[in-house]
Amino acid sequence: MRRFIPLWLLLLLLLVGCKPATQPPAPTYTKYQYQFFDTFDTVIQLTGYTTSEEEFRAHAEAAHAEFIRLHKLFDRFNSYEGMTNIHTLNQNAGGQPLVVDSDLLSCLSLSVDWYHRSGGRVNVAMGSVTDLWQRHTSAYGPYSDPASTTLPDPEELLRAGEHISIESVVIDPDAGTVQITDPEMLLDLGSTAKGYATEQVARLLESRGFKSFILSAGGNVRCGDGPLDDLRPYWGIGLENPDPSLIQTDSGYLDVLFTTHMSVVSSGDYQRYYFYGDQRIHHLIDPDTLYPGERYRSVIVVAPDSGDCDALSTAVFLLDMESGRALAESVGAEVLWVTPDGQVTVTEGLVPHLRERGGATNTH
Repeated sequence: MRRFIPLWLLLLLLLVGCKPATQPPAPTYTKYQYQFFDTFDTVIQLTGYTTSEEEFRAHAEAAHAEFIRLHKLFDRFNSYEGMTNIHTLNQNAGGQPLVVDSDLLSCLSLSVDWYHRSGGRVNVAMGSVTDLWQRHTSAYGPYSDPASTTLPDPEELLRAGEHISIESVVIDPDAGTVQITDPEMLLDLGSTAKGYATEQVARLLESRGFKSFILSAGGNVRCGDGPLDDLRPYWGIGLENPDPSLIQTDSGYLDVLFTTHMSVVSSGDYQRYYFYGDQRIHHLIDPDTLYPGERYRSVIVVAPDSGDCDALSTAVFLLDMESGRALAESVGAEVLWVTPDGQVTVTEGLVPHLRERGGATNTH
């Protein structure tokens, strides 16, 4: 005997079967910050959005630990047990090749590559020269009495300048070794190490699933995805004004750059310097003259990779504007220059991202 399902029951079953599954609530993100001052001689700050403070702190502590490790690798003044670092290599100058960590090998390879790209302006083999300048910069600082300051002896500089050949740095990527063949040559990774480290830490954060962040390491900034606050799609980065008395703005910044997934690196004469008479003596030494570069007060470079940005900012600071522009274009980077008379020049591709010069905002 057949049994028929009542029509009302059939309709009810169909309605129940077609009812959409309940969607989980969208996650709520909160902004957190973490900073430290025990690596690369600068304040490092991580800002980002996560669903909990515990999640953010785990990412931040991983970033801090990686910065410490890379700082030790690139430290030219101290050695560390069980580690071959820049100090170890300098102590071994003139000796046999040494096996080094893959990050040290990569950073040195990057540095040598930028030496050739920049026509020698990025030269990490200049430690013998930068050491002479460092003694004076360290001794006096930016608030020194100009009447009591000194410069390195010109003959000493010339002698040191005889030992800055990048050819004395022999890298064997297959063996994982580095050798300094000139016993009087010293490595100084000041033009590349912090940018390289910032990029590696950013990639570590991204590999951990932390996407919405901005990482600031002194004059090096690296962005991930934009803020997760439903208010703005971009990070706003204040570009430091090298001389507020010369370039006056309402915000105090030179400009504000809106971007994501980019690195922003500045090089200038306004942070590490002292005065000799009325001459500003800073840390960006031109390998051609062995004296501080004088073309600009500041340059700011924008490109995806922070290691490339760091090297390129040094190169552009020491090159004439035409050559610097061509070098930046060859690697798809954008540049802002500030000359000693306060004139600001910006590459065309950067203009739309600047608030003051391009009218960009952080709301669209």
